Amino acid sequence: MPKKKPIAKRLNKLFDDIQHEDPNSKPEAGTTKSLPAEKVSPRVETKPIAKRSRAVETARVASQSETTLALDIKTGPNNWSTLQVLDDVDGRKWTEDEQLLVRQVTDQLTLALENARLFQETQRRAQEMSALAQVGRDISVTLNLNTVMERIAEYAKELLNGEASAVYLPDEKMEYWRAIAAVGIDAEEIKNDPIRSGNGILGGIAVTKEGKIVNDASATADATTIAGTTEQPHEHLMGVPILSADRTTGLMAVWRTGEGLEFNHTELGFLNSLAQQAAIAIENARLYEQEQYRRQVADTLSELARIASSSLNIKDV
Repeated sequence: MPKKKPIAKRLNKLFDDIQHEDPNSKPEAGTTKSLPAEKVSPRVETKPIAKRSRAVETARVASQSETTLALDIKTGPNNWSTLQVLDDVDGRKWTEDEQLLVRQVTDQLTLALENARLFQETQRRAQEMSALAQVGRDISVTLNLNTVMERIAEYAKELLNGEASAVYLPDEKMEYWRAIAAVGIDAEEIKNDPIRSGNGILGGIAVTKEGKIVNDASATADATTIAGTTEQPHEHLMGVPILSADRTTGLMAVWRTGEGLEFNHTELGFLNSLAQQAAIAIENARLYEQEQYRRQVADTLSELARIASSSLNIKDV
């Protein structure tokens, strides 16, 4: 997304070009050209404003005073900022032509921001689809559960811009969950600190079987700190269950820290997609282990039958 400072510089230059574009023309009363150049210094500022959920026109005059002209800029689906054009000259009044010009510039700026947002969204979706396809290939070429889980955790960390990611599997009693794979910051601490069902944010997800986003987890009452780590402000956690036929077979979690780096529901959807791939890998590994066990049983029974038929001595058999 374009930063505000370069945008302001370009708009400042635009107004500078306007006031110098035709020195021989006859300026209108009240316009920039009617004032001495050294006294006129329109400045452009962009300020974030509260999120809006209702539909409004792309650019409209939000407020107008003698020295300030302000318009709304749409910077996202539900996000708005304010473009302010300031003039240091007291008593300055903006003509209709000047207001129209600023509206046109704001329209172009809004369009550019929207195009950039859509391009980033398209890139993100392409990366997600590529990652899911790669995980599918990994599952088909290996039955090593640790290897597949490690790769899934790595994809989650990289594509969700996390600082750490982990995949948890339960013990036989479904009482504790241990990280079979963990990547990023504090990976070893995550592996060494199992989660108890119903305890903390991830333990709660294991019970409710519903994904959850907890932004600023340190301020959440039911949050627990991983042993060996320190509590950080603005630490965000996103976790989802790994489900197989409505049975929780694992958990996935991603962490990141920083103000303004909160997780959103689009990212939660992608993590759920990765969890579905993880569920397939876990189920494949389980079926493989069952098949191996059945083969061992069959081999053992075959060996016993061979021994029994090879001798009529009861003591030997």
